[in-house]
Amino acid sequence: MKAIVYVGDIALDRFLKELAGLDAKDLEGVALQAVEPIRSQAEALAPRRTGRLARSIESRVTKSTKDEIEVEVGSDLAYAGFVELGTEDTSARPYLRPATDANEAAAVAALIRELDQKLGEME
Repeated sequence: MKAIVYVGDIALDRFLKELAGLDAKDLEGVALQAVEPIRSQAEALAPRRTGRLARSIESRVTKSTKDEIEVEVGSDLAYAGFVELGTEDTSARPYLRPATDANEAAAVAALIRELDQKLGEME
């Protein structure tokens, strides 16, 4: 069982890509940088017995089309979702939702900053 807790997606319209002349790899890099504050805090907040869950938290591009880039932050560990959401027998110990809630503004700021930097490199 693959347990990835979905955090969100970042959609960039086609016009921006054409206007900026940025290719898909540049935009994927921008999107990954934008969610880094979320990934980093989720790693810090993850409960630690062995540290395996914290070490497994990553961000990755899951969809990249001409109109949209989707990025997920989470873990592939089978038990990651159970830790985040709890089970009938164990209480939830959220780490992804609090990291997302606390860093939404930072992620948007990082997205703007990274796009600005990429656009500046093109001048």
